[in-house]
Amino acid sequence: MSMKRVSLYFAAIMMLNPFSGFTWATEPSWEDDHASAFSFMFGNHIDSHQQSQLLNNGEIYGFLYIVFTGEVTSEGYPVAHHCNEDTPYRDCVIGWFLHGKPGQATFLYHNADHPVWLVDSRNDIPQPGSYAHFHWITGQSTDPRPVTDPRCNAMTPEELESGTACPGYFLELRALKRFAFQHGGERILVDSGVDIATHMNVVASVPKDDGHEH
Repeated sequence: MSMKRVSLYFAAIMMLNPFSGFTWATEPSWEDDHASAFSFMFGNHIDSHQQSQLLNNGEIYGFLYIVFTGEVTSEGYPVAHHCNEDTPYRDCVIGWFLHGKPGQATFLYHNADHPVWLVDSRNDIPQPGSYAHFHWITGQSTDPRPVTDPRCNAMTPEELESGTACPGYFLELRALKRFAFQHGGERILVDSGVDIATHMNVVASVPKDDGHEH
């Protein structure tokens, strides 16, 4: 996928950088296709709408990208969804800053929204912060950690098998601007700043009576 549109926002992004003490030396352009410093890959479908870099401390910093549909909600929020392989490069823009910390979780189920992941303890969720989303890595990732369970090599959530424990990252997201995120049959209103609603998928206990077998 070849995407671009970051240049118009780069100066503002540097001023609004939510990760204290961290700056980027180069612009993360989709035209570069995960090149230069933003070469980190999860090795699955999220790479169609993320660009990030792996730091020496094992954490990742980067961006999640969206495309606006042209619709506007009754509240005045422009509607957007994630970029994908079919998104014209000129239309793909930054939706969120992301900060990821390494960890592990066990896949429970996928409900057409985001795959739900179980942690052994709430202490497994990084603190301080708002790390409400977990995303797994595969053997194709540029992460140096080994992926020992071949079931983690699923490219999409639909291919994951319940009960599979995978390495990955707990992600903290901060929206760059306000928009309505369209995903999983919902439109979630997003304002600039910390966002724990749009990608929440971490639980500390198995949900009961949810209609799924675990």
